[in-house]
Amino acid sequence: MSVAALGMAVAYLLIIVAGAIRAILVVIWFFGETAGAATSIGDKPTPARPLRACVVEERVRDDLVRRSIKEVLRMTTYVLVGGAWLGGWCWQRVARRLRDEGHDAYPVTLTGLGERAHLASPRIDLDTHITDVVNIVKFEDLHDLVLLGHSYAGLVVTGAADRIPERISELVYLDTAPLPDGAILIETFPPEARRRIESQVEEFGDGWTFPMPSWEELANMASLEEVDDDHLRLLRSRAVAQPFGTYTQPLRLTNPAREALPKLGILCSFSLAQVQEMIASGQPLFRELSGPNWRFVELPTGHWPMFSRPEDLGEILLELPSEEPVRSDTRRS
Repeated sequence: MSVAALGMAVAYLLIIVAGAIRAILVVIWFFGETAGAATSIGDKPTPARPLRACVVEERVRDDLVRRSIKEVLRMTTYVLVGGAWLGGWCWQRVARRLRDEGHDAYPVTLTGLGERAHLASPRIDLDTHITDVVNIVKFEDLHDLVLLGHSYAGLVVTGAADRIPERISELVYLDTAPLPDGAILIETFPPEARRRIESQVEEFGDGWTFPMPSWEELANMASLEEVDDDHLRLLRSRAVAQPFGTYTQPLRLTNPAREALPKLGILCSFSLAQVQEMIASGQPLFRELSGPNWRFVELPTGHWPMFSRPEDLGEILLELPSEEPVRSDTRRS
């Protein structure tokens, strides 16, 4: 039995116990009222305990039970942001796993993607998507949340953390990494890949969107390992052309409080050894990966673990609220 399931069982037990105590108190009060009356002529009545006092005590006990339930469950809030071409739909299996364990999960669909494709326009840029995440956190009144960004969304969650670090308990980078202040995503691609992307934007995206490439081209950009045919069809049918302004606008970071947040890197198409080599290279692009607040866990698969290993990804996320160190899982499902 998982920790969350055990916690829920204990919570239900507390509720049952509280109900039993309430029933006993009602019986005691009833007989106390009866005993308080004179039993014969000349007997001095025993003062009955006021009903109001019983009600106040019952409310105090109910409050203590609610606090105990909250403490036992230790529910966590997850905000999940997918990469380019994706929407909140890509997190269905992961979000279901988190919710089944009693946690809250908010899969985000960024403006112009997924079910918000009708809002696409040339005006959408990186700031638009950062604001999407910030507004979900603010309008849903979320606190102490785990904020996860996959692929392109590594920039988005970094920007959001720069604006609202006080709302975040941990940042998770899923097969991606934070980029430094001033970074422009398109400039991180090798020259040949950059020219190919810009050509596709001009030829197939009306100069302002980047359609999902063919499988062959996509495999050269990001591993499709362990993504089966059903999920490839799903990905192709729901993918929406990425507003290209999100690739060309610089990331602006101004709040040093972001740097103190705990960070977890979930490595799927890169190994821990490769990441350590990147950090040791001293390149400014990888500067954000270093520091004492980082942990890494390997989840060997392709670049799309929400499709290829959703259960294992969910398990890693479920371990985050505990104080136990996140494991490095080299097993395959």
